[in-house]
Amino acid sequence: QSLAAREDYIPLIVKAGGIAPLIGLLQAESLVAQECAAGVLCNLTHEVKSRPEIVKAGAIAPLVALLRSGSAPAQEKAAGALRSLSAGSAQHAVAIVKETGVPPLANL
Repeated sequence: QSLAAREDYIPLIVKAGGIAPLIGLLQAESLVAQECAAGVLCNLTHEVKSRPEIVKAGAIAPLVALLRSGSAPAQEKAAGALRSLSAGSAQHAVAIVKETGVPPLANL
């Protein structure tokens, strides 16, 4: 998570193909893995240029699923990632709504 918190590393993580494995970890059996993956993705979404790549890789559905069934820390990080993904992008916000992401966000 700490590497992804450094803005100069975010493009490197994205270019290296780091998004897909993180999305896979959102669905892992390990709650710790889910929480860590959500935290890294949340950090990656702070870089505006990485957001389309994260959405294109399919992150929205697993992040919304984590809102429903993840641990409280994982839910918080998933919500942060979804907030960043929707910021400034009506298309991303609509995708979150289509995945029925609003009710679990409202319940946090």
